[in-house]
Amino acid sequence: MALPAGYVMKRFGYKIGIITGLLFFAIGSFLFIPAANTQSYNFFLFALFVIACGLGFLETAANPYAAALGPHETSTQRLNLAQSFNGLGGVMSTYIGARVILVKGYTDQQLSGMTAEVKQVALASEASSVKTPYFILGTVLLLIAFVFVLTKLPEINQKTTLSRKSKNIFHALRNKHLKCAVIAQFFYVGAQVCVLSLFVLYATRSAGIDDVKAAYYLGGCLMMFLGGRFIGTFLMRYIKPNRLLAIYAVINIFLCIAAITMHGMITVYIVMLISFFMSVMFPTIFALE
Repeated sequence: MALPAGYVMKRFGYKIGIITGLLFFAIGSFLFIPAANTQSYNFFLFALFVIACGLGFLETAANPYAAALGPHETSTQRLNLAQSFNGLGGVMSTYIGARVILVKGYTDQQLSGMTAEVKQVALASEASSVKTPYFILGTVLLLIAFVFVLTKLPEINQKTTLSRKSKNIFHALRNKHLKCAVIAQFFYVGAQVCVLSLFVLYATRSAGIDDVKAAYYLGGCLMMFLGGRFIGTFLMRYIKPNRLLAIYAVINIFLCIAAITMHGMITVYIVMLISFFMSVMFPTIFALE
């Protein structure tokens, strides 16, 4: 969705891009209610797809806008600071999910011991647990979109933000720095998604803890992610962003090797450290491009 989002912003501006992303996100959240009612896996996937479309718009609009709101020399620090609040939302959502959704879940062993009728009721209850939090989320997103509609955002000079004008995406990729940034971002996003989305599964198997406890540790993981961005933003006053990025990347290579080869609770803490050191990577790569 980044390409359509880029087209919308080029035609109508950053503000419309942000509002469009918020509306997609809200619609996707509300779609969880009929998805839970029908208990359809494909419906849940479609709702997640709509949410992803909204997030794609928001990432594409908010990141360059935050980077452009000020001197170019401090754009990396500014984007890291803005993205820090991304981590704050992640921490809150993890704890809410653990208390509201996961506590109503059932293991395969529990489901196998139920009759067909009881299993159907149990699965319906499990599916319904997402309705309230996603309804609240969708409502909050609509309110935020309404605030953006009423807010006059600072104008951005296109001549300064688009210093390297390009005819199309292939022409843009001729730029060496942009090409390297795209490759680096591709691998980083894959790594971040794997670490965070598979954390609960990894922790239950590597450390032998249950889903709910693992979800709480995921909250701690995201707290490390949040703290890492604030600390990284501070360190960039004294260490060049590209050098700090390289140092953090090398540290994470060794931490990943340890997480792969070791077992027990120590691996949970290692992955939490991985989260800390990968915190500055997305905004730093983005801003350095």
